[in-house]
Amino acid sequence: MQSRNAGTNEFTLQPGEAFSLAVHAEYVLIEKASGPVHLSVDEGGRQELTAGFAYYAAGANGFSKLEFLNDGAGAITVRIQYGWGELKDTRLTVSGVVETREVLASVFSPAAAKVVPAGGAVTLSVASAARTRAVYKNIGSSDVALSSSGVYVGHILAPGEVFETTCTGALNAVSSGAAGLVSVLEEKIA
Repeated sequence: MQSRNAGTNEFTLQPGEAFSLAVHAEYVLIEKASGPVHLSVDEGGRQELTAGFAYYAAGANGFSKLEFLNDGAGAITVRIQYGWGELKDTRLTVSGVVETREVLASVFSPAAAKVVPAGGAVTLSVASAARTRAVYKNIGSSDVALSSSGVYVGHILAPGEVFETTCTGALNAVSSGAAGLVSVLEEKIA
């Protein structure tokens, strides 16, 4: 019976160079690789792997020979781990329906509270394609209208109320007659 092996190995492959390792193991994990490396197990077909990928040969026999090949244009350094037992590689594995959305780097920009003059209007946010979200809170003691114009129409924001939007257009606060105070928090793409 062949003895079982476990361990790690780190090596550098020049372009076109191959590295063979005689081990009796059940898995090999590419812990680190500065570029793609091609792996052949027990002289079988080659598969391209990168850092985080693993090969697992379930069963009592495992495998006995690994060969790594660099068919790229530059040198690559590879660190592997091999051994016995079940292995979950370092990639995320999911099943079923997975909803995703792209998220861009963003920055929150809190501005000083905006004073809405009695009988007047103030610009809360200028039009900005970079803005992904804006949050407005009436921190004053009178109603203000959130409007794209300077007229008291639109969403009436009562004292203490919060309004959140993904609109990228300009937005004004218009007083109901008494002076108001509105805090503004904008999230923008960095």
